[in-house]
Amino acid sequence: MTTEVITVDRSQALSEVYDLFESRSIHHLPVLDGQRPVGMVSATDVLRLVYDIEDPSDRMMRSMLDHQFNIDDAMTVELDTLGVHATVHDAADRLSGGDYHSVVVVDAVGHLAGIVTSTDLIGLIGDDAWAELLRWHDRELRSAFAQHRGEEVNQTGDGFFVAF
Repeated sequence: MTTEVITVDRSQALSEVYDLFESRSIHHLPVLDGQRPVGMVSATDVLRLVYDIEDPSDRMMRSMLDHQFNIDDAMTVELDTLGVHATVHDAADRLSGGDYHSVVVVDAVGHLAGIVTSTDLIGLIGDDAWAELLRWHDRELRSAFAQHRGEEVNQTGDGFFVAF
């Protein structure tokens, strides 16, 4: 979970939202009303609003975003949330069953506590898979050392120092 979440206020101009997507290389922004999340806006949501413009200039697109639309036009208001004590499995269940790639985490009073994205979960699954492979590696080597009466003197990372 990311706890230092970049957010937008419901009253912000969509061109500012667009700038955040471009400058921060992020794809989802929780929309807040005070400290409470009221929606989620994605880069795709914003781009859908100006999709029909043929060959838009950056200036034209920003002008349209600010003068014809507001955040309410772009954001998803059916916000799926998790409590701060939810598990990784809970987050994976929510993200695998929906049409979205992020879920907002809220505290006991409904204030934003963080965000979990599908990218977060992919990274975690990769870390877990690597840790399991490393455990297997260590077990197999220790078994071979024991079989040949080797004595483990030291181990760092995936390396062993063994005396025979």
